[in-house]
Amino acid sequence: MTQQPIPIKLLSSTALPPRYAHLHDAGADLIADEDADIYSATTKRIRTNVAIGIPSGHVGLICPRSGLAAKHDITVLNAPGILDAGYSGSVDVLLLNLGSKTYRVSRGDRIAQLVVVLVVPCRFYDVGNATLDGVVTLSVGDTGGLRGDGGFGSSGVTTTETEKLVKPMTTEVSLRRCVVCGIVLFRRQRLYCSIKCNHRAAAARAKLAEAQAAAERAEATRPTAATQPQLTLAEQAGAGIGFPADTEQRPADTLTAPTSLQPSLLRRIGKRLSVAWHTLYFYVVTLNTD
Repeated sequence: MTQQPIPIKLLSSTALPPRYAHLHDAGADLIADEDADIYSATTKRIRTNVAIGIPSGHVGLICPRSGLAAKHDITVLNAPGILDAGYSGSVDVLLLNLGSKTYRVSRGDRIAQLVVVLVVPCRFYDVGNATLDGVVTLSVGDTGGLRGDGGFGSSGVTTTETEKLVKPMTTEVSLRRCVVCGIVLFRRQRLYCSIKCNHRAAAARAKLAEAQAAAERAEATRPTAATQPQLTLAEQAGAGIGFPADTEQRPADTLTAPTSLQPSLLRRIGKRLSVAWHTLYFYVVTLNTD
């Protein structure tokens, strides 16, 4: 393959000439001659300090490097940049950081690639009312004929393509968020943003289920008013059920009779009978002595 000789000029003592990384490569790597930080969503003009004399009838195309784009989301802002044959200054590259992290450019890094291609010099003239090709074979807009002034989809799109174009503009976009921490999810089939949130949600569901089960067990074992007979005060007095001295007596419709007399209740009744007997005995003895 015949190589086209292209003159260059190094404008600084640290500048490096463009070079091909492999045999048969179409693009020669452009090398940075300065250190710079490219912040997220910002551009930076990086100098190579190399002047390249593009031959007449050729043009230099400054293209992004696929490695930088794939690994660091770095691309050329005006890709492809045009390097005309008459330009004799330093070749600078406008780098754009599309990533979320700051990218550090160091002197000697390969930042872009230069592709030199042939161009066809053209002479433009006005045809007036005639067709652009000078030969009228088919009407403008006919299938298989001339494009005419139609552009931007003038060749037609299918119904599905039309729906895809119209739907984002006519419908409101709803963001799906993590049900635990509220972070926006970019995959709509997911409910959680991370495994940690998934485990937290699972633990919360387990605690809720345990609390519901405990409430159901308590509700099932709690006695109801329908299952207990209601006694009046007179009936309770006849059964030997009294109130403590320091409490207020309750209405008869709120008292319930126990299913069986407990031993503690029997002991309390016996103590009261014993106190009453000793009191009566004291008064009888006192009256007899008087």
